[in-house]
Amino acid sequence: PWGLNEWTEQDDTVRGGSSTSTLFIPPGGVRAAFSGNLDTKTLGGTGFASQRTTGECIWDLSEYQGIELFVKPGSIKTYSFNIKDLLPDTYIVNGTVRENSTLEYEATFTPSGDPSSDGERIVLPFGKFEATYRGRPQNGTKLNLSNIRRFSLMVRSFFGSQEGEFRLVIISISAVK
Repeated sequence: PWGLNEWTEQDDTVRGGSSTSTLFIPPGGVRAAFSGNLDTKTLGGTGFASQRTTGECIWDLSEYQGIELFVKPGSIKTYSFNIKDLLPDTYIVNGTVRENSTLEYEATFTPSGDPSSDGERIVLPFGKFEATYRGRPQNGTKLNLSNIRRFSLMVRSFFGSQEGEFRLVIISISAVK
């Protein structure tokens, strides 16, 4: 089941943006709704909204081939599923803990957008995850599947190509062999 205390927002407000996201988990925790507004005006064509895992977990996914999402689309947007194998350093600004930007591995997907369907299976093979830093590709690095530290769901502007309201219902996220 989904647990609200296992996820937190990480939107572009950390860089002065205005995008927002929430992860709504109804009683019973059998699904989660990732929704909000992707603003591109405040940061001049860029923006992101995301929800990420919390805590100090380490997942060993070296025996798996990828990630499977089972989603029920609500709005047609391109989303990212991101993985980090290293937690960022933190610092404090005006009493608030902030994180430095770090390398992450990203795979994008665009659900079909058919809200009448029972759900859509999306498989993201680890070979499709690309290293990025602040949304820009980084070559020459490889994801350490035996030391996965964080997952996140993200919608971003892709440097101005999408914006506005978004909603994606996630039924499950699993590692698949």
